[in-house]
Amino acid sequence: HYGDSFENSSLKIGHSAFANCTSLEKIELSKIRYLTIGTCAFSGCKNLKRISLPNSITEFDEDVFCGCSSLEDIFIPNSVKKIKANAFARCESLKSITIPDSVKSIGENAFCGCISLEYVDIPSSVKKIASDAFENCPALKDIYFDGTKEQYLSFGICDYLYVESQRGRKAHCKDGDIPIYIKE
Repeated sequence: HYGDSFENSSLKIGHSAFANCTSLEKIELSKIRYLTIGTCAFSGCKNLKRISLPNSITEFDEDVFCGCSSLEDIFIPNSVKKIKANAFARCESLKSITIPDSVKSIGENAFCGCISLEYVDIPSSVKKIASDAFENCPALKDIYFDGTKEQYLSFGICDYLYVESQRGRKAHCKDGDIPIYIKE
């Protein structure tokens, strides 16, 4: 636990700095004043369960937590503007995600393979969602989008969220629901 050692300081965690560190179970960085995390910094940390991040982080870089299969939940700080490609791909223990109002885009495969993911809350501030952002999320039941159906459909994620009502999955929008199918 080194979080107190870096309190009110700046920290840059480099590319693949802790990649495949299987003994890492918890990350406490919430007291860091300025934090940047490089590509693949924690990818493959399969025993990582919890992450606490500061409100200074502005993006989740590519593959940053990819393959952290034990990660149970993540609080995305309200300072994050981008969730890049594969940021949380194959985080198999994640059950729900709340995207804060600060996020503008969600990249390719950002949550791909999150097989336990059941619910996603997306604010209307999100202007771009890659078509395969939630591919292979078989447990995903509901997407809550704080915008209109038209806005939701404009993302083009229907490439992987096919309209099909037989499974009972829905995208809930301000002006009604849209049945969805998750490509598995």
